[in-house]
Amino acid sequence: MLIYNETSIAFIKRAREIIRGLFFDEISRIYPISFHSRRIHYKNFQYPLSIVVFENNSKWGYFDFRRYEIGLSKKLMYQASDLVLTNVLRHELAHYLTYLFYGGDLGHGKEFHEICLNLNWGNSISKATMSLHELNKETDYQKDEEQLVLKVKKLLALSNSDNEYESQLATKKANQIILDYNLTRLTQIKGLTNKNEAEEDVYLIRALEAKIKSAKLQAISEILKTFFVSPILNIGKGHVYLELIGEKKNVLIAEYVANFLDKELDRLFLISKKNHPTLKGKAAKNSFFRGVQIGYSQKIREMHLERSNQQSLVLLKKDIEKKLAYVYPKMSSVSFSPKENGDALSLGKRAGQNLNIHHSISENKSKSIFLLQ
Repeated sequence: MLIYNETSIAFIKRAREIIRGLFFDEISRIYPISFHSRRIHYKNFQYPLSIVVFENNSKWGYFDFRRYEIGLSKKLMYQASDLVLTNVLRHELAHYLTYLFYGGDLGHGKEFHEICLNLNWGNSISKATMSLHELNKETDYQKDEEQLVLKVKKLLALSNSDNEYESQLATKKANQIILDYNLTRLTQIKGLTNKNEAEEDVYLIRALEAKIKSAKLQAISEILKTFFVSPILNIGKGHVYLELIGEKKNVLIAEYVANFLDKELDRLFLISKKNHPTLKGKAAKNSFFRGVQIGYSQKIREMHLERSNQQSLVLLKKDIEKKLAYVYPKMSSVSFSPKENGDALSLGKRAGQNLNIHHSISENKSKSIFLLQ
C-alpha cells in the first residue's frame, strides 16, 4: 500500500540524496556506473530508480527488479538516523546492482556478496543483520482502521448465508457502514480550517497482477469504485497490476474484495455457461464480466442513494478524484471496448445483481503498505 503525504515526499528526497552520495563516493569508484536525474546509467542504458515507503513490520527494505523499485520501511521515515537509512540503502542498492550485472532475482547469493565485498560494505549490510536498536524510540501507530475493516469483512462474510434475505441484508449493511464512514470523514475534513490538520495521507496498494489487461480485470476495477477507491490498471515489466488509491480503510477493504472477485467472476461464468451452453468464445466471456460489473454497480448505487443524496455522493467522488490526482497528476484514461455479446451481457447483469462478497475471513497475512513520491 502506498501513502502520499508531504513527509513521505521529503523522506524520499532525503533517500535520493543519500543514494546520489553513495554513487559518487563509493559505487562509481569501483564500477563503471553512475546515477543522474533519478536514473542509473550503465553500459549506454538508463534504468529508472523508483523509491517507495512501505508499511510492514517484518522487513526494513526491499528491491523489486520488475519495477526497478527500492522500498523503505515507514518506520525508517520517522525513526532512522542517516547512518541507519544509508545502510538500508546500501543493502538494497547491492540487490539492484546484482540484477543489472547478472540478471534475475539472485537474492543473497554469491554475486550479491561479491558486490558488497568489492564496495567494502561489511557483514551487517551483506547479511542484512543491521542492528535495529540503532533506530530511534518507536512510536505507536494507530490501529483504528483494523476495527472498521474487520467489521465490514465480517458482514461481507455473512452474505454467504443460504437465506437470501439475510445475505442481501448483510451486503447492504456493509455498504452502509462504508458509505457512512466516508461521508463522516469528508464532513470532518471540510470542518477543519488548519491546512496541516486537514491534510490526509493517500494510500496505494497493488492488489492483483496478470500477464495482460483483460475484461475481467476491467470489470473488477469498475466494481471496486463502489468501495470509494480509484482503481488503476498499470503496466509493469511483463505484467499488468491493479492499483487501488484512496483512504487507508477503503483500500484495505477494496483489496479484500478484489481478491474475492478474481476467483468469483470465473466461477459465475462457469455456472452460467453450464446453464446456457450457447455461451462460447472470448466475446461471451468478456461480455458476461462486463454485465456482472454493470449489475453489481447499479445495485450498490441504489443502496447509496437510499442512504444519502446525490450531492453528497458527488462530493465523495470529487474527493476520490483529488486523491488520484495527488498520486497521478497527469493520469489519462484508455477505453477498453471488447466485442460484445448481448445474451452474455444480460446474464452477467443478472449475476451482478445477485452478487455478494462473501469469502470467509482468513488469518491476516503480512501485507506491504507503501508511501511514495
